Amino acid sequence: MLLLLERLALPRLAKLNAEVSAISRDNLSSRVSALGHDELSDLAVRINTMLADLEAYEQKRQQAVEALQQSESKFRNLFENSQAGIFRARMEDGLMLDTNQQFIAITGYEAADVIMQKHTVDFYVHPEDRAQARAQLYECGALHNFEAQFLKQDGSQFRGLLSARLDQASGCVDGVIADISERKRVEDELHGLFAAMPDVILVYDHTGCCLKLVATNPQLLVKPSEEQVNRTLYDTHPPELAKFCHDVIQQVLETQQPLTNVEYSLTIGDQLMWTSASISPLCENTVLWMARDITAHKQAEEALH
Repeated sequence: MLLLLERLALPRLAKLNAEVSAISRDNLSSRVSALGHDELSDLAVRINTMLADLEAYEQKRQQAVEALQQSESKFRNLFENSQAGIFRARMEDGLMLDTNQQFIAITGYEAADVIMQKHTVDFYVHPEDRAQARAQLYECGALHNFEAQFLKQDGSQFRGLLSARLDQASGCVDGVIADISERKRVEDELHGLFAAMPDVILVYDHTGCCLKLVATNPQLLVKPSEEQVNRTLYDTHPPELAKFCHDVIQQVLETQQPLTNVEYSLTIGDQLMWTSASISPLCENTVLWMARDITAHKQAEEALH
């Protein structure tokens, strides 16, 4: 009996052992021989089933690894090529853990002098700005469009617009910063220009709703700015004047051509005022309305007649 067992089973066991030993992670598609209808063949079938499951798992794992690598590569490309400065800092003490090239360009440092060397506090001109940003970040978990003065490597300053997100899981802060110094300079120049202008500047849509108002000459306002924005001409002007102005807006929008020297009178307080307006299309649904006080000119004309 033992001789028969040795002659029939042991060679098959040895073969099965050799086939299993030859299988590795790199060839999970291999299968062992499953001949016959006994316990050894059942074992071989179970081994093949396990191998098939392992092969499917390994394929899915490899696909996940490749997808992760592609995602990381895509993120890294976006990170490095972004036109905004991007950084990651340690939440505990603000140590700079990583930055992209644009952050380095904005601040004027070398990457080696920032990463694992500088802290976020080193870039603020006013420490109280950092304290305010930090408090808001901890309270809300995010910081949006926070304006502050920041320092460059050479000691010069720039106006920055900062947004950040708190990642509690990693203990880090991920932030984005843009240098808006030039934009602020242009805005300041425009504000100065508007302040020197004698005109009232408004933006109306096709319904006659006031979308924006720059009150460089408040004496020409029929109502305060806050009572005109997001309200229609019919809410703020006498009916006849509202219809006249609305008709002008519709004409400009229909023709997409500006109208100049549109004269009309209005009563502000107890005083009759004369205004000359220029109306230009901004887009297919909005116009720019610039009104200038010509009351003195009208009074001079009347005095001559």
